[in-house]
Amino acid sequence: LLTTMAVESAVQEPSWLSEEDADALLFTGLAVMGVAIISYYFLWKPEVQRPEQVRAPPRQPQYPPVVREEPDGEIGVMMASSTRHPPHMKDHLRSSSLVDGLVPFGATFASTFTGEEDMEQLRRDRAFVLARIQTLSTFTSFSFPPPRGNTIIVCFPEADVHCPKLARVLVLLGTYYNLFVVVGEATCQTYEMDHVPSQILPRHRIMAAKSIMGRIAVVRQLQRVEFVLDYNDTVQEELGRFGFRVILYNKPKKINNGTSKDTSLLGQVLLPS
Repeated sequence: LLTTMAVESAVQEPSWLSEEDADALLFTGLAVMGVAIISYYFLWKPEVQRPEQVRAPPRQPQYPPVVREEPDGEIGVMMASSTRHPPHMKDHLRSSSLVDGLVPFGATFASTFTGEEDMEQLRRDRAFVLARIQTLSTFTSFSFPPPRGNTIIVCFPEADVHCPKLARVLVLLGTYYNLFVVVGEATCQTYEMDHVPSQILPRHRIMAAKSIMGRIAVVRQLQRVEFVLDYNDTVQEELGRFGFRVILYNKPKKINNGTSKDTSLLGQVLLPS
């Protein structure tokens, strides 16, 4: 009887672990297992050393060598005669030898030009002209005269093209600087300067402009210009906005002391006597 009563009491008494507690315990166990697996893979598992993949450099295409044979006979003579060679350049230069697209002054005949006159007199006259230009300059921070071989531009009207004094000024400047000329109020496309050898001032360096704005546009095509000699205030103002040093010589003409009316304005200013 006692045994039967004990069994009945055990069956009727509630269990120490409910169904909800069992589900919570199972969920907790799964969560702990998941954290352990994640920790193993990200913290304790040693990294697998993979061999670095070395990419081979791209293969350059191989082209067969080009063999160029120089033509002989009349064809060779014709091709040699048609090769463009500026008259002021000593030797044929490659495009990589140019400076800002220009032939360097040291590679021109002007750098060693002697002519038929006394070189000492040429230097004295050039020093006089440069001194006159310096008196016209208003640039206080400008080191004058510029180094030999630099680029300068001289502008003058078409009416002054045939002036002997102007030609003398161009020779003096062209044998010391890389000289370019711009003819203003032009009615032609090309000009040739009398008494100025082509070795000093070739024809392709004599540019023409009909208007003031055209002259400004021509000057702006050149780079690293030391100074520009011009005769118009508008040119000085407009080019000054782009960093050009423009020296004016726009003094009125004075026909006196035996000066010819055909003497150019620049010739009167730089070579008054």
